[in-house]
Amino acid sequence: MIPRKSGDRQKNDKRDAASLAVLHRGGLLTAVWVPDPAHEAMRDLIRARPAAGRAVRTARQQLSAFLLRHERTYGTGRRAWTKAHRGWLADQSFSQPAQQIVLEESIESARLAELRRDRVDGYLRAQIPSWSRFPLVRNLCALRGIDVIASAGEAAAIGDPSRFATAPDFMAYLGLVPSEHSSGPKRPPGQSPVAGSVFGAITKAGDIQARTLLIEAAHSYRLPARIARRKLAAVDEVPEAAREIAWKAQTGLCRRYRQMMAAGKPKQVVVTAVARELAGFVWAIACITSDPPAVATETEDAGDCATPELARDVAVAEHDAAAGLRRLAPCSPPSSTLRAGSAGGRSLPLRRRGPCLTAAARGGCKTSGRDEETARVSRTKKPPAPQKQTTQQACPTMT
Repeated sequence: MIPRKSGDRQKNDKRDAASLAVLHRGGLLTAVWVPDPAHEAMRDLIRARPAAGRAVRTARQQLSAFLLRHERTYGTGRRAWTKAHRGWLADQSFSQPAQQIVLEESIESARLAELRRDRVDGYLRAQIPSWSRFPLVRNLCALRGIDVIASAGEAAAIGDPSRFATAPDFMAYLGLVPSEHSSGPKRPPGQSPVAGSVFGAITKAGDIQARTLLIEAAHSYRLPARIARRKLAAVDEVPEAAREIAWKAQTGLCRRYRQMMAAGKPKQVVVTAVARELAGFVWAIACITSDPPAVATETEDAGDCATPELARDVAVAEHDAAAGLRRLAPCSPPSSTLRAGSAGGRSLPLRRRGPCLTAAARGGCKTSGRDEETARVSRTKKPPAPQKQTTQQACPTMT
């Protein structure tokens, strides 16, 4: 989105391009992560799962409301939508044919919605092993309150973990941080709000599905810390690092839940706070799972990279530069080796470049005044071009 003044009512490509150029020059543009087609396809399938769940709740609510209008209640304290409850629904009947049709159609609608939800679950479980984020999905299953479906939703929301520098950034991305309206300085962590600071409910920004999954998982931390029997297989499949983070999250969040409830905090506030801290542990597991590989730089040292031929070519190029310097200072003594700073501090042997270096290696400097072009001509066994005799200063003999 491009910031626009309240009185600016003209929008076209030229103005947008100029605004983007100004923002880019000032460093005010934020890079975003664009998912690939495969990741976006999995997102669509993951979004279909909560849509199917909402359809089930809607069908069940319509059936319950219809029965309640006619004073048909299953019983106080009895759990609905169990096997016994379905048997009770099958025994219900109405004297009016129209009402009986409504009852049967409502029961069938709820049944079809449940079948669709289970079918989407099967499709999603079948596609997850071939997904590029499958390692992250498997590691997130070690956390308490998160199963395969929930971990797939969190993995789809995270995408590339490297775009979140810290855990609070990921918490803010999910909208789990409290909103603030203040005119004073920023509140230090763990301290009471400063004068003039007003904190409200959470921002509820970002992915609503990922935030809902964390809120639902936070309710499970009201119980003592332990690994359930159905969770043992999922915990055994993850690496040791992810297992340690999951157990640290369980012990810490269970203690946090009990402390906040003992302090008299409302239950919804406690659950939201636990969900926010759980998001930090999700980010930690994502970082150790999707650690990006080290990318080699394009400008590596010549001595560390490559073949001896490339290193020799680098040395020859440096010798050519040294030959240009010798034309300016003909009396500088040549050397058979060069210290290449770009070669990692190692001495690179030079390839002999014609009679010029050969004579210099023997201790003479008769041809030290010749440039590199003369050396190339001498290698091709062609007579050098006639040069004007000039008086040169005598050079000391090399040892």
